Amino acid sequence: MVRCHTPPREAVGTAIFILTITVFFAVGIHALAAQPAWHVVVWSIPGVIIGVQIGPRIPGKVPPHIAQWVLRSLFLVVGILVIALRIME
Repeated sequence: MVRCHTPPREAVGTAIFILTITVFFAVGIHALAAQPAWHVVVWSIPGVIIGVQIGPRIPGKVPPHIAQWVLRSLFLVVGILVIALRIME
């Protein structure tokens, strides 16, 4: 988004497309392995439903520079949490 100067709206659409392909293959692998992660499914379905309702409305109401700042901050926080959890193990 930042490096390629892609507008947030287009970046979100691309991310959703890539995520759809990834999930399709992940579901197939889990189905073949016969070890579905039901705890992930239980939390993912409501998250996807809520995200689908809210997601398309946000880019039209939030200025691009604010959306970029929020996404950068979110990725930074998630990255710090992942690193912290790995260190604590």
